Amino acid sequence: MTPMRANLSVASRYIDPSRLFDPTGPREWGKNDWKVLDACFTDERLDAAEKMGMAEGSLVDVTDIRLDDVVDRFLEVIGGDAVLAALGPSWTRSVITFPKISSIS
Repeated sequence: MTPMRANLSVASRYIDPSRLFDPTGPREWGKNDWKVLDACFTDERLDAAEKMGMAEGSLVDVTDIRLDDVVDRFLEVIGGDAVLAALGPSWTRSVITFPKISSIS
């Protein structure tokens, strides 16, 4: 079976996920996975600030974003549900949302 690839057309503002994210699995979370998730979290805060008319580069408070939106962005960046499923039991939506995002917010 050919391994799934991260969605290279979706890039974070600050990182290139294709250079950091390894879509092969099953495997546990690693340092680079945290970097991609954190970048998605920051990008979500930047986008929300932009929509609210805040100055460029401003971040909304972490309580002003929905964690599900961060997870959706992360899934888009890594290549979707098929990639998520191939990564194994450490990679479910609920595992990503809690405690992963809680620890970076």
